[in-house]
Amino acid sequence: MSRPQQQAKGIALFPMDPRRMASLLNQYGIKTKELRVKRVVMETEEGELVIEKPEVIEVSMQGNLTFYQISGKPVKRENQEKEKVEEITEEDIKLVMESAGVDREKALEALKACKGDIAAAILYLENK
Repeated sequence: MSRPQQQAKGIALFPMDPRRMASLLNQYGIKTKELRVKRVVMETEEGELVIEKPEVIEVSMQGNLTFYQISGKPVKRENQEKEKVEEITEEDIKLVMESAGVDREKALEALKACKGDIAAAILYLENK
């Protein structure tokens, strides 16, 4: 049986005891560590790739280079417009309160409704 045929059938070309493999890797300064990960999410321009219950192995080479090997079945999620909500600061609330002449509660409500946009919150309150 040829090498490609063996690979296609899933036959290991170099069967080795896992302990022996770890020992060889350690001799070359390569350390591996399995991480207990629940989910991996990769964001792409087209959407997200989500892998539930992945097998993640951290590989360190001579203490300098670290990379992660991730295996599992990815599920694609289409890119949906994620609404960006700005963090609302106390300064923003005070500015809206003073500009629109409203109390703190109404200013905060308007900022939340306008996703943190101060100018939009003031206009929202003035048109109410």
